[in-house]
Amino acid sequence: MSVKLNQAKTLDEIADLGLEFLLRLAQLETGWMVIEEDGGFRLAAARNLPPGLEAEGRALLVEGACTCQELFANGRLQATGEFLACERLERVMRAAEGSSEEERLRLTGGLNRHLSIPLMAGGERLGVANLAFPEGRTPPRELYQVLTLAGAALGSAIHRGLLLERQQRMRSELEERLLDLSRELLKSATLDDLKQVLTLATASFGVLAPLELAVLWRPRGNGLPEELDGTHRILVQRPEAPPREADPDPFARWARELEEGGAPAEPTWEGAVGLFPLRIRAAAALPFVGALLVRLEAEPEDRRLANWAFGMVAELIAAAIARLLSQERLRYLSFHDPLTGLLNRRGFVEHLRTALPLAERERWKLAVAMVDMDDFKRYNDRFGHLAGDRLLQQAARIMQEHLRASDVVARIGGDEFAILLQNTTIEGAGFALERIRAALLEIPHAGASIGVAFFPDDSQDPEELLQSADLALYDSKIQKRVVFVAPGLRARFKRRVHLENAIEAALRTPGLPGFALHFQPRFDVEQGRVSAFEALLRFTGPSGPVSPLEVFAVAAERGWLMKLTRYVLDGALGFFAAHRARIPEGVRVGVNVPPALLVPELVEEVSATLERHGLDAGALEIEVTEEVIAHDDTPWNVLEELGRMGVRLALDDFGSGFSNLSRLVTLPIQVLKLDRSFVDLLTTHNERGVPAVRGIVAMGLNMGLVVVAEGVETDEALERVRAAGVREVQGYVLSRPVPPAELLARNFA
Repeated sequence: MSVKLNQAKTLDEIADLGLEFLLRLAQLETGWMVIEEDGGFRLAAARNLPPGLEAEGRALLVEGACTCQELFANGRLQATGEFLACERLERVMRAAEGSSEEERLRLTGGLNRHLSIPLMAGGERLGVANLAFPEGRTPPRELYQVLTLAGAALGSAIHRGLLLERQQRMRSELEERLLDLSRELLKSATLDDLKQVLTLATASFGVLAPLELAVLWRPRGNGLPEELDGTHRILVQRPEAPPREADPDPFARWARELEEGGAPAEPTWEGAVGLFPLRIRAAAALPFVGALLVRLEAEPEDRRLANWAFGMVAELIAAAIARLLSQERLRYLSFHDPLTGLLNRRGFVEHLRTALPLAERERWKLAVAMVDMDDFKRYNDRFGHLAGDRLLQQAARIMQEHLRASDVVARIGGDEFAILLQNTTIEGAGFALERIRAALLEIPHAGASIGVAFFPDDSQDPEELLQSADLALYDSKIQKRVVFVAPGLRARFKRRVHLENAIEAALRTPGLPGFALHFQPRFDVEQGRVSAFEALLRFTGPSGPVSPLEVFAVAAERGWLMKLTRYVLDGALGFFAAHRARIPEGVRVGVNVPPALLVPELVEEVSATLERHGLDAGALEIEVTEEVIAHDDTPWNVLEELGRMGVRLALDDFGSGFSNLSRLVTLPIQVLKLDRSFVDLLTTHNERGVPAVRGIVAMGLNMGLVVVAEGVETDEALERVRAAGVREVQGYVLSRPVPPAELLARNFA
């Protein structure tokens, strides 16, 4: 029986098993057990009660209690006692008076007395077990002591059952309180609301109501406003919380550790103080770390229950903080850029809307600047998107460091930034922005263009100010300086829009209508023959011919460079293949390739185009500008692969501003094309210029390179470059770029 009692999970099971055990000991069949509760007695178990007794049900027995119960309640029932006149049985018998003998026996079961066994545990009174027996039967006296001992043993089991029942009741009540807490936390609109909710909710936790409660947490990850940085503390304290010493107290010690960056892994108790990590079982990671600290009046009797309750509280708080942080992040990201932490376009425009009325009232000028990182796509292609992100973050820091506290910088697009300079002048804005541009130029492989518009001179509307600054930005890319809005800017912008639309339409149409190739021959002046001819792109829009510089500027900004280069490469090699019988041996066709296209895809494109037209690689000369030797990131592998294929490589515009002789030595080229600035030195009779040009020509020839003079437009210039040792010449004095048919007629008849 003891094994079964130990295995019982509820008070009802224990009471039923215990009553059965006592009845077997006494060899009786009828009995009932009552548990003292709230000033009365509750019927806990019954066996074989006759209908008269059963009718009283299992209600709490307060009034009209039995003598045995009164004695027990007064502490006078210390051992098993016999009651000859049981009040409960007497009430049943009185109720049966007037009934037939058969009915009276049915109602009373023939019972008129019972034994009462006190149920106690460690001196604590728990209840009474009553064993009824019929008239004429007397239990042996030795049974009394056995039943008293059995009642004591059973009392321990009932005590455990009462504790289990109490725990279940407490857990049920706590579940209700936790449900209330969950509902209130869901209503919280801000992080500040949490303290009030916790104060009201945890006060109803009964014996687990904390004297003191603290939530310490700190956010992690990007996308939150700066004011949420650091450790946050929510403190709830009951008025009756006793004073304490700071250092020996685990509450203060753990709070200090949390504020210094600690993060508990598991629930921990030290006396009456508990520590619970903030986590959600359903979430792998949270946008914050933290913990819940609680102080109770005393160490919890049932630590498992306390762990469950406060673990749930910690999880509910964690869910509330996660929800509110997500809302904060959404609000923040709706106005901020997550990569740099700057305002985004929406945030900048809203800030601008706020700043304009103030500027109008104070009669201030405001400068709105658009900043674009030059060749950012090329940077991304060469170094990867992570490096591109770091570049944007570095640019953002530089701009912030060079601005006043009252100024604002925002990232409004991929590589575009906007700056608001408040209460400034044209001179002041120009100085500040040129300083920013110079600082951005110091970033390796980077640069920036800046366009500026002013309030109220250029516009009084935020969007129009940005648009006007964007128009000036386009001119800045060409002029390589900070550019302010100027008369005629909008007309130029409209022309640019029309040009973009025309180019885009041509690129979408097979055959690229509007595009054409012209060729400019290069001459070996010693032998008097054509040594090569360069393919040059021409575009005619709805309004007439367009400068190639404009076409390539638009193409670079819109990402169309590869399409145009593919068109030129295919057209040039196709022309060469179609007329190879008329073109002398050793003559090559040259194609210009922008530095941004020196990528592995170019090698594949060149190889496929040569194969498609049935040409050897020796028919092609790739021209790259000297910008490729300006930086350490020159894609040598692409140039070397083209060289290994047999393609001849030419360095174009040498001397136009990026010259680096140390890198020139290592560049895998065969042709050095001197910029027209060297020709100008020869024709202006510059005393230092002439020997300098001669030295460069000699250097190139000694390196085994073919040296070409470009931009030779007069007979005098032709004579002077020949005198300087140049054998190959390209320029208007010999031939302008001409259509394919004219090239053939003039040079390959």
